Amino acid sequence: MSHDNPSWEELPPEEQNELQLADGLLERIKKGETLENWSKIGRAYNLLQALAMKSCGSNAPVGKGYNHAWAHLARQLPHLKGLDKATRSHAMWLARDWEIVKAWHQSLRVPEQLRINHPTTARRRYDAAHKAPAPEKSGPPRVSAKEHQAINNVTPAALADLICETHTRPEYRKSLVAALQKIMERDERQDALEAKAQARSKQSKRRRA
Repeated sequence: MSHDNPSWEELPPEEQNELQLADGLLERIKKGETLENWSKIGRAYNLLQALAMKSCGSNAPVGKGYNHAWAHLARQLPHLKGLDKATRSHAMWLARDWEIVKAWHQSLRVPEQLRINHPTTARRRYDAAHKAPAPEKSGPPRVSAKEHQAINNVTPAALADLICETHTRPEYRKSLVAALQKIMERDERQDALEAKAQARSKQSKRRRA
C-alpha cells in the first residue's frame, strides 16, 4: 500500500465489506437509531483510523499525512466521511467500550434505553452516571446550639468535665476559651461587688461609732 495514496482496491475484501456495510448502515440509522448500530459505526471508524495510520506510517491519528490517507480511503464511504467529528469521536468511544457501555445501558429502564440511542447522548449520560463523588468537606464537627447553651451556663464543676472532654472533642477548645473568659469576668464582677459591700460596711460601722 502506498504511503501517499492508500488504494481502496488493495484493502482486504473483509475490510472493504465492513466499511461499506457501515457506510450503508449510517444512512439507514438516521431513520431509526439504535446504540448497537452506532457501535458498529464506531468500529468502522476505528478500522478506518488504523488503516490510515498504517498507510502513512504514523503512530498517532494526527498530521497532514494521516489526514490525507484518511480522506483518500473515506472517498469510498461518503456517509462515514460526512459525519461530524464530535459524533464520530463518540461513536469510536462507544465501539471501544461497547461491552461495558452495553451492560450499563441494559441496566436502565426501557424508556431510558430508548431515549439513549445516540453515541453523544450515551457518552454524556454514561460519564454522568460514573462520575466520582465529590469529596466531603473537611473540618471539625460543629458544636450544637444545645452544647453552646450548656457552655454559656457553665459552672466550675461542669468546666472541669469540659476540660477533660476536650481531650477527645477538640472542637470544644474555642468554646472552652470563651467559657473561661466568662468565668473570669464573672469573678471580677463578684470581687468588685464584695469590695463595695465591705466598704459600705466599714463606713456604716464608723458612723455608729
